[in-house]
Amino acid sequence: MLLVIEVFKTTLNLEELKVKREKLNARNFEIQLLGGSIGKSDKLIEDFGMCASLLDNVISVHTALTNKEGIMPGGNCDIGYLYERNVMLALDDACFIANIAALNQSHRVGVVIHNSLSYEQFSRNPYFLMIVTETLGALLMKYPNIEFWIENVTPICKEHPITFKNGCINDSADICKHLRQQFGDRIGAVFDTCHAITTARILEDLGWDYVFPGMLEAFSGVCKEVHFANVRGYGLKEGQHGCGFDPANPTDVVKLEGLLSNCMEYFPNAYLCYEITETDYIVNQQTYETMNLVNEILNNR
Repeated sequence: MLLVIEVFKTTLNLEELKVKREKLNARNFEIQLLGGSIGKSDKLIEDFGMCASLLDNVISVHTALTNKEGIMPGGNCDIGYLYERNVMLALDDACFIANIAALNQSHRVGVVIHNSLSYEQFSRNPYFLMIVTETLGALLMKYPNIEFWIENVTPICKEHPITFKNGCINDSADICKHLRQQFGDRIGAVFDTCHAITTARILEDLGWDYVFPGMLEAFSGVCKEVHFANVRGYGLKEGQHGCGFDPANPTDVVKLEGLLSNCMEYFPNAYLCYEITETDYIVNQQTYETMNLVNEILNNR
């Protein structure tokens, strides 16, 4: 059996954590922060303290996800919006929790932040170059036990009105490599398979060929974690984004085998985080089925 370190997403919720430990045998976690705690450090400390005994190993902390706190675009913290107050508050929250989690561990903890900047915007616009470099640099000094992991996004943000984003092809990897010249391996990337497949699917439908292999190659060497999930269509309709892989669907099984093989080839040292949208995060049915498929494939190699 080939070794893959599996990571499970969880909020700071005792019931959710207990079920994930029992049903999924989860021991490595990515903590997902939510909008209701933005800027409320006392609440974050209380919630983390309540869950700490069940968080065997915190691998990463994902910046707050919300559509109610004025975070743009699409409710995600994004390095292209570090000048916005709520984005900075949410980013500092994630760094704070990650640093606390890392104090009792033998490794640093990643802080996952989205990126909708193109590499050209970042590298050639003095404003973006300054704000990203100085902000991340200051936080790395303030929180010595964290890293920043920059995640690729999808080209379309489903808002009103709908907007289009950069940061969806190789940009996050290229920005990561640029920042590594100053901050070393405390900067990494997250390769989100759902986002990458969506991007490749849109571009290939418009006439580009072999987009996905190029993205894998670009992230190779800098990817710290894979957000592993399926996507149906362009992932814009309900139930299409961040899906699990259905073991009863032969197409899904073949897709998972190929995707898992790609990730192991290009990102052999990255964590594999199941970032799957559930209708019920206590039941965790899609994550359970996908995890079993992954382990069945690995056991047969």
